[in-house]
Amino acid sequence: MKYEEVSRYEDKKFKRVVGVNRMTFKVMIDVLDREYRKKHMRGRSTKLSVEDMLLIAMEYWYEKRTYEQIAASYGLAASNVYRTIRWIEDVFMENGTFEQSPYSIKTHAQEPPMQQIPEMDRKQLAVF
Repeated sequence: MKYEEVSRYEDKKFKRVVGVNRMTFKVMIDVLDREYRKKHMRGRSTKLSVEDMLLIAMEYWYEKRTYEQIAASYGLAASNVYRTIRWIEDVFMENGTFEQSPYSIKTHAQEPPMQQIPEMDRKQLAVF
């Protein structure tokens, strides 16, 4: 699903498909566009527009699609999809305008400490 298609939808359908209303989506695009211009001063342009990059992240967060599924839809490598989603999460976290989505992977959270498994003696292991 490309932004060209989604942009033609009515507001209600846009929100159902994308996961946020059109105004919120535009604010997100403004934040990402500013950061994108800082990052990509020169060099090769990307295959995707900023809008399509955000749609990739929204598909990952709200539709629970895998990197491989999204990559196949957009004609990209799964690693590019991962880097795109990671970049968007990093921009939103640094910007502070948006909280991290509850649907996304907590990339910056520390892992909880491992719980120690109690030692079992041979008698207990024999039951298994």
